[in-house]
Amino acid sequence: MKQDDALIVNNVGIDTHQEPVAYMREDCHVCRAEGFDASSRVLVISGENRLIATLNVVDKKLFPQNHVGLSRIALERLKVQSGAKVFIGHAPVVVWQQGAGFYIISSGFYLINIRRFCLLAIRPAEHVVQKCWMA
Repeated sequence: MKQDDALIVNNVGIDTHQEPVAYMREDCHVCRAEGFDASSRVLVISGENRLIATLNVVDKKLFPQNHVGLSRIALERLKVQSGAKVFIGHAPVVVWQQGAGFYIISSGFYLINIRRFCLLAIRPAEHVVQKCWMA
């Protein structure tokens, strides 16, 4: 990821209970380039910390260009504060298949299956397609 693609974090002070939410300006270059719209699921990356958040698209008057707002729980889980730099990308996609298994398809990330549940363990990879089976 290029540093030019990093966005600066704003603490918007919104309590979304346990749901991480990211707020991006409607004219944000990342939002437009990636084709994000309201309620998209996005991957937010800060160093080694990653989380999947729901995207809310907001008016450009709310914060400056190249900034992203994060809800309180998103800030807490990412372990960041206002002024930190984060990267935003597409969340991993799960495609269900017939039978007891499913495929996890993503550009750059994959999930690991642990026994009966598929634990979200996002790790760098190159266009991984991995089949997981439920025990």
